[in-house]
Amino acid sequence: MKALVCAPSRQRLGAGSALVRWGVELADKLGLESWLEASPYGYPLYKLYGFQDVKVMDFKITERWGATKPEGRNWGENNALELGGPLPSGSLRSVIMRRPAKAN
Repeated sequence: MKALVCAPSRQRLGAGSALVRWGVELADKLGLESWLEASPYGYPLYKLYGFQDVKVMDFKITERWGATKPEGRNWGENNALELGGPLPSGSLRSVIMRRPAKAN
């Protein structure tokens, strides 16, 4: 398992899109399906590349660690709503996603 992460100061410059595009193009060439776990920030990018929601994991951040959501932070409120419904208060949503293999 590998993680694709980027420092906040370097986000939205195209590196993530380039890496995801490379990965899905390679998977398509090999006829493979792709799986990943999407953070709240990565979720919209993966949707653009054809990944579909499979499972929602809501982590009770506030209850478990006492953390409060900083203003303007994305904890996944708008991610996988059809599958997981509204995000419970004080939770962070991570989504398991799948992109089907493309026919060659």
